[in-house]
Amino acid sequence: MSGRPAEGESKYPEPPLSFFACPNPDCADFNRFNAGNVSVAERRGKGKAIRRLYCHTCPHRFSEREGSLMADTKRCAPAVVRIVKCLAPGCSVEAAADICEVDPRTVPRMQEKGGRRSEDFHRLPLERLIGETRPLRDAGEVLASMGRFAPLGVTLLTP
Repeated sequence: MSGRPAEGESKYPEPPLSFFACPNPDCADFNRFNAGNVSVAERRGKGKAIRRLYCHTCPHRFSEREGSLMADTKRCAPAVVRIVKCLAPGCSVEAAADICEVDPRTVPRMQEKGGRRSEDFHRLPLERLIGETRPLRDAGEVLASMGRFAPLGVTLLTP
């Protein structure tokens, strides 16, 4: 066993449909993962590798790549993974482009997309906890929201 995928098999298997949620903000199942409302409507792209998904709650079709680093890119998944792996330890944009053999303009584009996506990903649980996207103003407000008194010298700001 070499650990490599067999002929015709992908190193990156298709994620299950439970990993996807409807991206339509007007849908009742918006951002609800594993809601059972998503199915495969069709396949597109080279070798029919990209799934177009369908939401049964609202009749909305969307690509499985929507909202990911792979959205609106012609790069294959291994190339995108290589770019991200180069950037993670702190390689410069020029070095990552040279190592991955891509145009130097591609790397900042991926970096920007990845930053937006990770920011959204990290904000989602906070929105569920807080119920709003307004950031807390200072340490005193954090303590006040927890039902504690502000330490001496910290003034509480009101919205």
